[in-house]
Amino acid sequence: MLFATTAKPMATETTPGAFWRGLRLLAVDGTCWDVADSEANEAAFGRPGNGHGSGRSAFPQVRMAALVEVGSHASLDAELAGCRTGEVTLVGRLPRSLGPGQLVLADREFLGVPLWQCCAWPTSPRPTPWRSYVSCR
Repeated sequence: MLFATTAKPMATETTPGAFWRGLRLLAVDGTCWDVADSEANEAAFGRPGNGHGSGRSAFPQVRMAALVEVGSHASLDAELAGCRTGEVTLVGRLPRSLGPGQLVLADREFLGVPLWQCCAWPTSPRPTPWRSYVSCR
């Protein structure tokens, strides 16, 4: 509740790196972090594998995808889930926080027309830059 109440853009027109050609720069990305090793956390978030056959990691993990303001690094929205939910799925829930006059930057992991469309069209009729693999054609 506190996050939803306070998460808002903080940059002004004079904040370095916050705007490009009049558009507020936002970015999406994801991360994982370890949480306390408890049965409740394991049930809620799961554990990733450890790369050794059927082994499992030492701690349950939470995955987060966030929409952040580039100039201030302020988090504007976030989605949390267990470690088995992919970042692309979580980022697909973030366009609810987009509006006019914003330009969303995304890394190559988020390549795909459906995700690009849901992040591009609510914000602006202008193209949304999307990084992709060099081998992608």
